[in-house]
Amino acid sequence: MSASPNGSPFTGLAVLELASGTAGPMTGMMFADYGAEVVKVEPPAGDWARGTRGFPMLNRGKRGVVLDLAAAGADREALRSLVAVSDVVLTNFRPGVAERLGVSPEQIRALNPRAVSCTISGFGPTGPHRRLKAYEGVVAAKAGKMMGLDALSGAAPGFAGGRPLYSAAPVAGYAAAQLAFQGVVAALLERDRTGAGRHVETSLLLGAITATMRQDLRRQTEPAGPVAGAVSAGPSLQLRGIALTFLTAQCSDGRWIQMCARQDHHFRSWMKAIGLETVLADPRYADGPMLFRSFGDIEELEDVIRKRMAERTQAEWMARFLEFDVGADPFLDFDGFLAHPQLTANDRVAVIPDPSLGPVRQLAPIACTGGEAVPVTRGAPRLGEHPPVFTAGGLDRFDASARPADGPRPRGPLEGTTIVELATYLAGPLGSTLLAEMGARVIKIEPVEGDPFRRVGLQFVHLQHGKESIALNLKTAGGREVLRRLVAGADVFFHNFRGGPIERLGCDFAAIRGVNPRVVYVNAAAYGSKGPEANRAAFHSTPNALTGGGILQAGRGNPPVDDSYPDPCSGIAVASAILLGLAARGRTGAAQYLETTMLASTGYVYAAELVTYEGAPARLTVDPAQHGLHALYRLYPCAAGWLFAAVVTDREWRAFATVLGHPEWVDDPRFADTAARLAAGEALAGLVGPVLRTRAADDWEAALTAVDVGAVRADEGTFEDLLVRGGLVTPDVHPEHGPYWRLPGRVTFDGVAGPPRPATLLGESTLALLAEFGYEAAEIAALRAGGAVFAAEPAAG
Repeated sequence: MSASPNGSPFTGLAVLELASGTAGPMTGMMFADYGAEVVKVEPPAGDWARGTRGFPMLNRGKRGVVLDLAAAGADREALRSLVAVSDVVLTNFRPGVAERLGVSPEQIRALNPRAVSCTISGFGPTGPHRRLKAYEGVVAAKAGKMMGLDALSGAAPGFAGGRPLYSAAPVAGYAAAQLAFQGVVAALLERDRTGAGRHVETSLLLGAITATMRQDLRRQTEPAGPVAGAVSAGPSLQLRGIALTFLTAQCSDGRWIQMCARQDHHFRSWMKAIGLETVLADPRYADGPMLFRSFGDIEELEDVIRKRMAERTQAEWMARFLEFDVGADPFLDFDGFLAHPQLTANDRVAVIPDPSLGPVRQLAPIACTGGEAVPVTRGAPRLGEHPPVFTAGGLDRFDASARPADGPRPRGPLEGTTIVELATYLAGPLGSTLLAEMGARVIKIEPVEGDPFRRVGLQFVHLQHGKESIALNLKTAGGREVLRRLVAGADVFFHNFRGGPIERLGCDFAAIRGVNPRVVYVNAAAYGSKGPEANRAAFHSTPNALTGGGILQAGRGNPPVDDSYPDPCSGIAVASAILLGLAARGRTGAAQYLETTMLASTGYVYAAELVTYEGAPARLTVDPAQHGLHALYRLYPCAAGWLFAAVVTDREWRAFATVLGHPEWVDDPRFADTAARLAAGEALAGLVGPVLRTRAADDWEAALTAVDVGAVRADEGTFEDLLVRGGLVTPDVHPEHGPYWRLPGRVTFDGVAGPPRPATLLGESTLALLAEFGYEAAEIAALRAGGAVFAAEPAAG
C-alpha cells in the first residue's frame, strides 16, 4: 500500500461491498473509517437492513450504488467493471449465489488477480448447514449457543439450565466482521510483498467460537454416548467461586451493581470495602475466591454479602469501591452508556450529520490512532445516491521493481511479523492468538509465576496456541533489559495494563519507541487512557453492565444479568488494532500508537443499538421469559424440542405464514409490513405459538428451511457438544492438562487455515529466546540465579 497523503492507513484503497445486514457492512465500515473508498452495492429495493436503527452507523462513509443483478445485463457488466478495479471485494452471499452473479473467488481472481476477496457466511462454504440463513439468532440457535446459559452467561434468575434461552448479544456477527477485516488486512499486507490477492473466508459460526468464553473442551479418552469424547459436564467448585466474584447485587435504593473482583487482591479489597474483613480470617474463605472448600461455604458467604450490599445505595457503594480500588459498575441502558464519561473523554462517541436524519450520535471508530480520535464526517448514503464507479480509480498498484514478488508463506500471510505480548487474562491475549493463526510470531511475556489465567487450565491453553512463553521479572533490571531486547527486534508491542504500572515498568509508548522507532504499539486499555476512571481495573462484567447488555439480556422486568462475552470481544478488537497499526506503518515507516478500550470494543457488539437520532426506530427488548425480541425472532416450544424462528423480510413472512397453514395472515392488516408485525407483539406470538406446538421442531425446521425461512431447532445440544459432533474441533493433548479438543482456525486464506502450533508451558521458550537475542550461557545463568527470568524445559511433543 503506497504512502497516504493524510495518514489514514487505507486512503486510496478501493473496497467493493456486496453485503447486507450487519457483519459484512461492519467490515466495510471499518475500511471506510480509516480512509478507504467503499462502494456499497444494493438491489433496487435496498439492503433489507435499511430503516433499522443501526444502518446509519454500519454504512457511514460509504458510497451507495444500486445494481439490479437478478438477470444478466448492463448492471452485471457494471459490477464486473467495479470488480476489475477493486482492491477488496466483500460478500456475504450463501453458496451458489456469488457464482451466479460472477463474483465467486475464482471469477474475481480471473478478472482481477490483485484483488483480495472475502466471504462472510453463516456456517461456512461446506457442511449440512451452509445454506441456512446467516442471521445471528439462527446461527446461535443451531450451534447450541442458546443452551446451557448460566449466571455468568446471561441466564435470568430461575432460568439457568434446561430449556434454551435467547442470547441477545450479537457476538457472532461482531466477531465475524472483525475476523473478516483482520483477514483482509493481513492479505493486503501480504500483497505488498507478493503482488497477488488472496481469498479470505470466515463465518458467523467461527465468530461465535471466537467470542465464546469459558471453553475448556476437555476430551474424554473413551467414547461417551452419541458424542464421542465430548466435554465433561457439571459445575466446578472453582467456577462457583469465580461466579461469586461477579455477583450482581441489589442496593438499598433498588438499583443494581455488577461486581468484578476476579483477582485474589480484588476479592480481598471487596471484603474490606463492605466491612467483612473477618471473612478473610475464616479458614473456609482464606484461599478464596479460587480455592473455596465447598459449595455450601460459598452459598453461605454469598448470602452474607448480599445482605451487606443491601444496606447502602448504589452511589454510596460506588464511591466506596472507587476508594478501595474494587472492580464494580452500575448497570446502564444504551443511552446511558453513550453518555458515559469514559467514552466521551476518550473520543469514543461521534455525532455525524445526516441530510435526512439530522445529527446521528453513534460510536466512533474502534481504535484511536496517535492518541487522537479518528474523524468521521459522512453518514450512510441514500439508496442509489452515487454512480457505479470508484472516484479514485481503484487498484493500489504493486511496484515489482521496488519489492520483488514472492509466494505465500506456509504459516500464513503474517509470517515474518513478530508481536511481543505483555498482557494477561483474555481481553488482550486473544488478539495475538488470532494473529498467530495467521502466521505471526507471538512472544508472550509472563511474570515468573505465570499469567494468572493459567490457573483455569484449558481455557488458557486455547489462548496460548502458537505463542512462545518467556517468563520475566520486570521488577528487576535484568528482566527489563530482556524485554528491551525483545522489543527492539519486534514489529508490534501491546499490553493491557492500567496506567501507572506500565510507566513504572518502562513500557509506555515513549520508552518503547525509544528502543524501536518503527514499533506498532497498542494500548488495550479497559476504560481508556484518559478520563476520571482511566486507571480502574475491569473484567468482562464491567462492559456488559455499562453498555446496556446486562439489562437487555435479562428480559423485561427481571434483574440485570452478567454475561461473559466482553473479554473475548475486546481481545478480538485488539487484533484489528494491531493490523491497523501495521497497515499505517507500511505507509509511513514510522512508529504507530493505537488504543482500544474494553468499553468501546464491547459497545461495537451492540453497534446497531448504540445509535440515536430524531425519529429512530424503537429498540426491541427481550421478553420476561428470555424467548427473544419479538414474535418473529424468538424461541418457541414445539411438540418435541424448541424452534428458533427468524422471519425478517416480507418474503419470509409470506412463506412462514403459508407453511404454518395460515396464508390469511399475509393479508391481515395487523401484519401488513415489518412495523405492523413488530407492533402486533404478543398477539402475533399468541397465534404462532399454538401452531408450532402441533409438530416437532425438526419437522418445522425441514419445512421452513425448504422455503428459505430462518427456522432451526435450538435444543439439539450444547455449543461444545455440537462443535465435536460437527467435526469443527480436532483432538489434541496438553502435557499438563491432558486430552482436549482444539479449536479451529478462525480465518482461512484460499481455503486453508494456518498450520496448528502447540501451546507452550510457562517459560518454555525462555532459554531459546535468551540465546536468540544475544545472551551467553553465563549471562543466562546469572539472570536465572538473580530471579530475573524463569525457564522451563520444553515439553516432549
